[in-house]
Amino acid sequence: MEVETRASPLAGPKLTGLSGLPGTVSSVGGGVPPGIPGVPQGSSARMEGSFVCTVNEADYAPNWTVVTRHLGSRATSGLWGLRHTRSPVDELVEAARRPHCHPRLVRLSVSPRGVSLTEIGPVDSEEQFYPIECISYGVQDVSYAKIVAMIVVSDKGPLECHAFVCESKDSARRLTLTLAAAFREYGRRKADHRRDAKRRNVVDLRGEQGDSEV
Repeated sequence: MEVETRASPLAGPKLTGLSGLPGTVSSVGGGVPPGIPGVPQGSSARMEGSFVCTVNEADYAPNWTVVTRHLGSRATSGLWGLRHTRSPVDELVEAARRPHCHPRLVRLSVSPRGVSLTEIGPVDSEEQFYPIECISYGVQDVSYAKIVAMIVVSDKGPLECHAFVCESKDSARRLTLTLAAAFREYGRRKADHRRDAKRRNVVDLRGEQGDSEV
């Protein structure tokens, strides 16, 4: 699992429409400069398990719910990296610019269990749920600062890159950092479970040896 947070000077669209999406691409690499909204001062880039993030874990909880526009998904060929989200995001943005295209408004919830999507509309919709272990990558897009992309692994088909338009670039950054915190919490719980299982195994093995000596 990998999460990247990067700064982009480009403003994205409002939730009420996608006509304001910029048509040019301006890639911004490197770390996060000081003073970028949504990033605590004093944070430093570091590796946590298998994902990269710029965040102070004390400032971000692994749970958050936000209203976004779901642009949809496109197939991609890699588990992580901007090169595997670039084309899918560009295709989804281009599709969203077309007349009569109305990306659905969803309530997106992040937790250590995964990411759930519930469409907001006049009738109740079934929740879509993506387990955290099936999400391999998340990033705040470097060209469209209000877009967050994530790659989902599925046993039934190709890798999918999903894109979400947030209300502001700060909201997109918070969503990305919350996803990173959820990855970290999931990894911590999994490590605790492995340690507990190992302890149980040791106790079981000793019990079996004791029985054989009687």
